[in-house]
Amino acid sequence: MTHQYVDNDVSASKNKPRPQYEQMLHEIEAGNVTAVVVYDLDRLTRKPMELESFILLAERYAVELANVSGDVDLTTANGKMMARIKGAVARQEADRIAERTARQKAQALADGKPLGGRYRLFGYNRDWSVNEGEAAIVREVFSRARSGESHGSISRDLRMRDIRTVTGGQWVPLQTARLLRTQRYAGRSVHNGQVVGNSQVTPLVSEVDFEAVQRPTPGQTRGRARKYLLSGFLVCGACKATMSGSNGRYRCDPAMGGCGTVGIKADWVDWPIGGRVASLHQQVRVGEPFESRDYQAELDETDRRIESLHERHRAGDLDMEDLVVLLKEERRKRMVTVASLAEDTSEIDRFLRGLEEFETADISVKREIVARYLKYIVISPSGKGRQPHQSRGRITVTWRNNSTENLLTDTPRLDYRWVL
Repeated sequence: MTHQYVDNDVSASKNKPRPQYEQMLHEIEAGNVTAVVVYDLDRLTRKPMELESFILLAERYAVELANVSGDVDLTTANGKMMARIKGAVARQEADRIAERTARQKAQALADGKPLGGRYRLFGYNRDWSVNEGEAAIVREVFSRARSGESHGSISRDLRMRDIRTVTGGQWVPLQTARLLRTQRYAGRSVHNGQVVGNSQVTPLVSEVDFEAVQRPTPGQTRGRARKYLLSGFLVCGACKATMSGSNGRYRCDPAMGGCGTVGIKADWVDWPIGGRVASLHQQVRVGEPFESRDYQAELDETDRRIESLHERHRAGDLDMEDLVVLLKEERRKRMVTVASLAEDTSEIDRFLRGLEEFETADISVKREIVARYLKYIVISPSGKGRQPHQSRGRITVTWRNNSTENLLTDTPRLDYRWVL
């Protein structure tokens, strides 16, 4: 009885498991296989070490090996030598193919040409042309994330609208996070997790928008959205654990490692702190405008140097190895400039959110503004008995300039220039 062992789409030269090949070896050891026929020896293996293992196994269990181009007698020294020579030639051919493929990939990446993959990227068709319907969703996700909306909130909305991934699955926060980390959307070419140049594929968002969502904005959460203005900003005065909001109160939660003995009504803290922050932010809004570097000139100069390197390579004055090293350094400088531009732009956007917006904004925007001025708030234990008239005396605020204020005893005369 004969049996076919076929490992389709699995290279004999790679270090990937070949289930059918392994099954054949087990059958040989079990005594169920006495002869093996292959189209050519390189279909059996292209790795000399694996071939040696097969030769030892064939000797031990008296297995004959034959191929279409001629028998390979593993019972004689000459036959083994011929098998080893064929194996070495097959390995050399595999190495040569790998080198040629690597050079082609390197050249394609240097030219900004995208490499193929199993699935197309959301927002693009298979030929890398823009899928306008999906591209609009990509831009929307970046815009909402930059405004401070959580991944969970964005994903829930996409599910409600029945927006599907390229595999037909539903959107989850992990999918949203992956989309926001995809460099291709900003017109960058990536290989093995590293940016290797600008892509020829049409970008869907600007580099500034991309960089702006790579770091959480102050007060922003990546998971479940906060419901209380000062959750995470309050510190227990007894055990120094972070306090969180629940049922209209902030409390030191034992489940989060706190002592569980300190709590305070949320309104007693949110109202005075919100008023302080709104006042400070109003001063910033009407203050002097920000001065910004000429980022565009820096980016243009870097792009000019990158194009000059490509021209030198095409002219034969610069080989591929040196080109890759020099391009890597120029692109690193470019990404630093873009990141700085994104940070400055985000700073200006946050500062220009005025008093009226603070009072009417959603909780994520309010927390973002609070984080610009506030470092933390210590809530001292209340002591014995109920003392609502002294509750503000338990609240000690530390601002970003390290100045400290007690809400009961100190007069709130803060200058925004000291806080920034």
